[in-house]
Amino acid sequence: MNSRIDDTVPKAARRAPGALIDVVPWPAAAIARSGRVTHVNAAMERRGIRLPEHANRHVLSVFPEYCEVLEGNPRWLTPQEVDVARPSPGGAVHEKIWLRRFGAGAAMFVADESRLRELEMGYAQNARLASLGFLLASVLHEINGPLSAISSMIQILQSKRPVSREVREKGTRLVEENARRLLLITRKLTSFARVDDALRGPFSIDTSIDEAFLQLRHDSLGETVKFEHQRDPKAIVVGYQHQMQQVFFNLFLNAAQAMKGRGTITVVTERIPPAEIGVTISDTGVGIPPPHLNRIFEPFFTTKPRGDGMGLGLAISNEIVEEHGGSLVAGNNASGGALFQLRLPLTAASPGD
Repeated sequence: MNSRIDDTVPKAARRAPGALIDVVPWPAAAIARSGRVTHVNAAMERRGIRLPEHANRHVLSVFPEYCEVLEGNPRWLTPQEVDVARPSPGGAVHEKIWLRRFGAGAAMFVADESRLRELEMGYAQNARLASLGFLLASVLHEINGPLSAISSMIQILQSKRPVSREVREKGTRLVEENARRLLLITRKLTSFARVDDALRGPFSIDTSIDEAFLQLRHDSLGETVKFEHQRDPKAIVVGYQHQMQQVFFNLFLNAAQAMKGRGTITVVTERIPPAEIGVTISDTGVGIPPPHLNRIFEPFFTTKPRGDGMGLGLAISNEIVEEHGGSLVAGNNASGGALFQLRLPLTAASPGD
């Protein structure tokens, strides 16, 4: 459905919502200034919404699910476009609502985007698989080392020659360490590849940030880190909250490690006109060496000592942000410390409005 409703209907119909909604193919309703629903078209009636003749029914009672996500005062007269998901026997139904002013009243149009959402999910899954394909070469290189070490040590331990107790103990520790490293790699990649449509929906980006910092508190380095957060209650995005929480946790953990558990992480959430959300994360650590800025999102690139990091956290975080239609940029504060700037699309709906 074209978001420019005025371009899709005859000029004569624009002056009368009742005439307008009868010529469009989407479910639609005419709403008076008072909020009374005066007319619904045939497509809306097929959805089960029928108005008895001369009925005086308010939009809040006729369309309660839609009114919950509308904003403005009054909400039924404020031009807007919002997404809504409602349960149905066949699963969740995803719809987009267009509200436009016409004369003294307004017209509301509803488009079922469930099929479009299914296609988007398919594209998202394909994009993730493509991203994993890009990572595959790096993964194979990374796991080749641990596997070679394990294979070599097993050959030594199975040798017919006598093996000293010291060699056996070192060999067992080496196998254990490399097996743990392999498990960490596979778990991170499996988490990144998983797509669950049931978890997709609108959410407050600040909620993901707060949950990520609570998660950081369970890490020994996060116990003593100070946290400052400037919130924006209307910074709402559509996507996977648990994945965005993973992004922020990775950024917070890197900051805590750079500050060795002593310092401040500052987060600023803000809406950026016309329709973006910006999240700026800065710390009081040593910052990122300039030669590393162009490589920091590469898979398995890390400046940490061996065993302290795999170099997958930022690479996967960047992929998740891009899959949400956003961008993640790394830099440094002029006063010192690392700086990450995240941009995401702002959804039209804000809970609680």
